[in-house]
Amino acid sequence: MYKLRYYQQTAINKILECKNDGVVDLPTGSGKTVIFTELVKQNPKLKFLILTDRRILIDQTSKYLKNCLNYRLETRQKLGLKDNDTLKNFLKRFDFILIDEAHGVNHKGCTYQRITELKNVKTKIIGFTATP
Repeated sequence: MYKLRYYQQTAINKILECKNDGVVDLPTGSGKTVIFTELVKQNPKLKFLILTDRRILIDQTSKYLKNCLNYRLETRQKLGLKDNDTLKNFLKRFDFILIDEAHGVNHKGCTYQRITELKNVKTKIIGFTATP
């Protein structure tokens, strides 16, 4: 079990308290992956969609979450291939959409705007980046 730093647990608490979408902007090496994987682990009754831009990040995140059942990992590129109706039905299953490397979200058909337009109104989008 990883012991969270104070600011990491604070970030998790703020995400859960937040009423709107948001961004976690922390420097490289500060544990953004740890924050969002711990968010998933600490909240087994919530459903999370985690979007990444590279397959290697899916593999890395999967290792942290190997015993959790309340999440789905996808690349943004794969999600961008879905038509709007399919994507809307897919997105409505989740309480949170967590976007790793959020600074690059506006490319290859899976834009922040498209996700925002098609997600359930109750679903929160939280981006994680070191590049504001």
